[in-house]
Amino acid sequence: MNKKPRKHQLDPEIKIKAAQEYLAGSKNSTQLGQELNVDPDTILNWAKRHKLHGADGFYKLAKNLSKDTVKLQKEINELKSTLKAKDVEIDILKKFQAFLKENE
Repeated sequence: MNKKPRKHQLDPEIKIKAAQEYLAGSKNSTQLGQELNVDPDTILNWAKRHKLHGADGFYKLAKNLSKDTVKLQKEINELKSTLKAKDVEIDILKKFQAFLKENE
């Protein structure tokens, strides 16, 4: 009996980024699949997981992790999301400010 070789596990951050790019419409599942050497259906599954659970859905909770570690990881993920949203907000405000200067 031949066993299939175990697939290489991608870092959760890579999966999150791919799901976000797909959901944002910046790339399709075929493009992302080719870039990451995974089936396009896998990208669709990641996007679905991201919609349902957010970034937390990509982290497996190991049995040996303490509750404090899990709590801290969730807090870090929430802070990353907040920071990304604030960065987008800052970019929009900068563009608006430049627009106002042009129209003075």
